[in-house]
Amino acid sequence: RHTFATNFWKQTKDLKALAQALGTTEEIALKYAKLVGDTVVDGINKIEFFDDEKVVLKQVN
Repeated sequence: RHTFATNFWKQTKDLKALAQALGTTEEIALKYAKLVGDTVVDGINKIEFFDDEKVVLKQVN
């Protein structure tokens, strides 16, 4: 269920459709899809640490 939700989210980015596919609320669908990790990584990657160097994190599954 978690893997399905995560893969569905990565392919569609449609939270409402994900919730419908899982038969849950959007809030519960967010938990199944493990979206927090992606958001954190994306946020850190957007931070400008140094003028000449950009730190890029990559997600390891």
